Amino acid sequence: MVRQQFPIHVYDLDGTRVGHFVADLLVEDSLIVELKACPALLHEHWAQALGYLRASRFEHAMLINFGPSRLEVKKLILSTAGR
Repeated sequence: MVRQQFPIHVYDLDGTRVGHFVADLLVEDSLIVELKACPALLHEHWAQALGYLRASRFEHAMLINFGPSRLEVKKLILSTAGR
């Protein structure tokens, strides 16, 4: 199942829920997808996706950029093994 503009809870380091962010897409309740339409993916886009992973406790995210002449798709994995 794919959910659009889906609110995802955000947690502090101690596990306290502190708010939420809205993911562009949430796939199968396990993959956060952030959609972009810019000339190139920047450090800020990577930082945003990693921040979403850390704060939400999900392990997988994907950045998809429709802006350049060739579609950019990047997968991010944040292991929770060391948490």
